[in-house]
Amino acid sequence: MPQNPDTTNLNTPLGSKTGKKYYFYCGQWLDADHGVEKTMPASLTDPRLNLTTYKFTVHTSDISGAGTDAKVLLNLFGERADSGPRELTGPGNLFETGNTDVFKFKMVDLGELVELDIWHDDSGFGAAWHLNYVEVHCSNNNKVTYFPCAKWFDKSQGDKLIRRMLKPTYKDPRSFKSSYRVSVFTGDVSGAGTDANVYVNICGKEVVPVSVPSLSLISTYPRPNNLILH
Repeated sequence: MPQNPDTTNLNTPLGSKTGKKYYFYCGQWLDADHGVEKTMPASLTDPRLNLTTYKFTVHTSDISGAGTDAKVLLNLFGERADSGPRELTGPGNLFETGNTDVFKFKMVDLGELVELDIWHDDSGFGAAWHLNYVEVHCSNNNKVTYFPCAKWFDKSQGDKLIRRMLKPTYKDPRSFKSSYRVSVFTGDVSGAGTDANVYVNICGKEVVPVSVPSLSLISTYPRPNNLILH
């Protein structure tokens, strides 16, 4: 049966001489989905007295088939610690096309946010998911950090990944959206046409490329340096 330990108190041999009590806060599930082993930082004060609330706002893209029925999990990394795997659960149908879903977790202060690991378990009917971006609000300093994505989590299209590491920015992705229209001209030679799915990557300086299975592409990213067809 999964266990959800709150905190562990450990008196070391050194503690018997110094009188110090060390706290190791967990506050996470220990199971197959979330991991059965955790590394917890030591603290001389009870971390439960000063926990930070992180609010995750997950924006599913507003394109056809973007929603998912799969189980979605994430792990938020900061300079001091990471959140550990957290399952995003709640009432109603989550991660529907064009929807915004909000989740809150209390945990130790992670420090400056450096990376977001997010994935789904590929379960359910229609597991494919197109994530637009995630925004994270930290109650400790009222900062909002954005993690742009705009990619599929799908084993059958694009790069076929269902787990991604997203990099942070303080710029709201909605503030730098641009539209690009890509026109592709198939050669006028015998056998030039194809029935295969065609993908494009628009590569910019500020964010990672986006793969979209379409020839009429609306991109959310700034100033492309080059265009790659494959």
